[in-house]
Amino acid sequence: MIGFTRHAKEKFDILGKYGINIPERLVIDTINAPDKRDSCSRKPLIAVQSNLDEHRALKVIYKQEDGVRYVITFYPIKK
Repeated sequence: MIGFTRHAKEKFDILGKYGINIPERLVIDTINAPDKRDSCSRKPLIAVQSNLDEHRALKVIYKQEDGVRYVITFYPIKK
């Protein structure tokens, strides 16, 4: 099961104001099948990413508690 923090839910609208449309399904797919898994210095947070195109990727930061993965934030990054 995957949940979204209040900040993560607001992030969809924040990015949308800048013309960046990230569907919720893409965030979920990135968690379930990431292209890359990064070490995160802020344990117990987990950082994963998936390719958006040849120049950009989507980075998702989440934590796992009691069998639920909670999305903390997500954002596009340059590769």
